[in-house]
Amino acid sequence: PNAYRRKIKKLLDQMGGVVPELGEFEALQVSEAAARAELPQQELHAPKQAQLDLSILEGTLKALKDALATGEHDPQPGALLVPRVGLTLTALSPSRALAWGGNLDQPDAMGTLAEIISISPAPPSATPLAYDAAGSTSASPVATAFHTATLLPDGDVLIVGGYQIEGGIALNPIDATPIWRVHLDGDEFSVHGQQSFGLQGVGYHAAVALPDGRVLITGGAPSYFPSENRPCVTGQNAWTCSLPQALVYTPGPTPRDLGQLESLPGDGLVVSRFGHQMVLLESGIVLITGGLHRDGDDLFTETSAEVYNASDGGPVFDARDVEF
Repeated sequence: PNAYRRKIKKLLDQMGGVVPELGEFEALQVSEAAARAELPQQELHAPKQAQLDLSILEGTLKALKDALATGEHDPQPGALLVPRVGLTLTALSPSRALAWGGNLDQPDAMGTLAEIISISPAPPSATPLAYDAAGSTSASPVATAFHTATLLPDGDVLIVGGYQIEGGIALNPIDATPIWRVHLDGDEFSVHGQQSFGLQGVGYHAAVALPDGRVLITGGAPSYFPSENRPCVTGQNAWTCSLPQALVYTPGPTPRDLGQLESLPGDGLVVSRFGHQMVLLESGIVLITGGLHRDGDDLFTETSAEVYNASDGGPVFDARDVEF
């Protein structure tokens, strides 16, 4: 522990000439490191863990020092108005995108739920969006992270699932209203809850727009095992579930009209997965690959791939003909 303290203090002393130039975030990291150096011996980790923590801290401080020397730490103009993680970014035009959700600090503030990022004129800029309660047909949207956002043909954005943000963390999936249709009007947005029967609340799922304007939704990690009714989380933030669910959403004519959600024939995905990716190919086929798959009590990183193609008369999801 004494060597631990001396090493940290030496690293901080070496940065003495640049510490005054630190931004608020970097200064906080350094102050936390200094506080760490003053911890009494009994509060330190075991020697092996302490050595690991020290190596991480040393790397962080050196990276900060290098960044300060090159100016790379300077915040870029047009940054997000609020910090976000697990957000979605949806292209609205060649120069504008919608940033939705992921604000862990102020989940109940409708004024920080969404913002528009514009890259023209340069430099990029961010504009807040106000929630139009009067124009909405459902209750205030729930702040989420790790949801999906898909652009619909009329310019609306379909928000599906995600984990509800509570107390600065996002763990519980949205079950009550897991599908929102977001309508943008100038600097305001309204939300319209959609029919979601058959869709289990999940996060880390995937969604992609199909050529005919519908949206394919697959996979995800729920909050419980559907057949066993026990929590999906074991230990600390260790997700152990994966679902094969696969549904197609057909939007209504206007935001106020309920769209239709249909489960696809069969058992859904060939491989149940979450944290995967889907992409629409020029052929109209959707390629699905990657993610995590639960088998018993174990999680596996997937290398398998499968395709969705409802137009050829074959299986809706097929892994047999996928080759790399």
